[in-house]
Amino acid sequence: MKEVKLYPTQKSGRLYVRISYQGVYKDIPTDKYVFQHDIDKSCKWISNKSKNKRELENTIKPIISQCQDVIENLEERSINFTAQLIKDEYYARIGGTVDKTSLIINGINQKINELVNKKRFRNGRCRTSFNTSKIYGTLKNQFISFCQYINRDVNTFSCAQLDNKILQEFFLFLKKHDERKKNKGTAHVLIGKFKSIFREMKNNGNTCINLDLWDNLPAPSKEVSRDLIVLSVFQMYQIINYTPQTTRNGKKANLFLRQLYLDAFAFSYFCNGVAPVDLIYLKRSDIVNGKINPERWKTSGGKKEQRQTVILKPEALKIIEKYSKISKNDFVFPIIDKYDTVEEQEYFEVYFTQNTSLYIKSLCKKLGFPVVSFYGARHAFATHAINAGIDAVRLALMMGTSVDMIKKTYFRYTDEQKELDNQMIMEYQRKQLELELA
Repeated sequence: MKEVKLYPTQKSGRLYVRISYQGVYKDIPTDKYVFQHDIDKSCKWISNKSKNKRELENTIKPIISQCQDVIENLEERSINFTAQLIKDEYYARIGGTVDKTSLIINGINQKINELVNKKRFRNGRCRTSFNTSKIYGTLKNQFISFCQYINRDVNTFSCAQLDNKILQEFFLFLKKHDERKKNKGTAHVLIGKFKSIFREMKNNGNTCINLDLWDNLPAPSKEVSRDLIVLSVFQMYQIINYTPQTTRNGKKANLFLRQLYLDAFAFSYFCNGVAPVDLIYLKRSDIVNGKINPERWKTSGGKKEQRQTVILKPEALKIIEKYSKISKNDFVFPIIDKYDTVEEQEYFEVYFTQNTSLYIKSLCKKLGFPVVSFYGARHAFATHAINAGIDAVRLALMMGTSVDMIKKTYFRYTDEQKELDNQMIMEYQRKQLELELA
């Protein structure tokens, strides 16, 4: 048996059995109360001076014996255990509950609650991270399904019990779900969020966590293609200039809303690919001298807040003027302008984004174009800007994102472009040499 120490201790007058291993200790509580003189700290056992020596020994001996059996079993299975794992396995044997602070499901629930209650304020406007919490909600559902698949109790599955084999199995489980649902890259996103849960739990004192386990998983950049479906300039203008129509079966469609979907899509394209959420929360007071310099909601309140520089084009100014007498409370678009509470605004933000995507997708199918969503306007702007010769640094500033994201998502450095760049450098060097020799 490895050097694991099991001995009685007391905290706030209560008797505990301490598991000490590699400088880390975990305590198992009992229902007995003791005085300081009841425990001999030098020999780490019940003191001979204790009036309740036999009773206290009879309380801790079964716990120590059970923990010793757990350790022997873990050693036979060649499992690298920790004090926390011994404690959790002990509780699992006696049918009790493990330390809730070490439960994976508890860490996920805490993250969800934190995001739901998180609020970000900007210029008198408030926004929560409720939408981000949905990603962790998906992770929670997938983790529960995975535990059922491997026949593990999710309510006793602690961080210490996660090993390389289980993590690999969970990743494959997520990959298979992606294949069934025809998703792309969701498994990598969720496994990354899973790691962030463990990182936060480790920062909160769970020392038994091993973040190196994730190093054995395949990197997303090597496995997931980031090729985007991008509409051409002609296709974009065909959609932007489309006249909304009623449905074929004669039912009246809300033509005003359909036009609003198209105008929002167009505004995003003409305004440096402004993200849907930034567009929805945009106010007329944000416009100064024909420019908007919005702080992106995505990064607001975070460590790296980013701004987007937008010079309003005539097409965008026309759209703003179109809704100036309709939209209330200074909002540019009549989307969340009638709602005062944060919950209502976020609900209709998501509702509008989803319905805009559905309508744009239906138009793409009708016109025979590649199918894109509301975010397709942002992707189209970025791709067209690169094709026009805008470099990654300037484009990142225009779109309010990082250069690294531009390179990974949009920039395609082809052999043809490399050859052209090489010719430009050689031409510059030739001309400069001629000037200096003249």
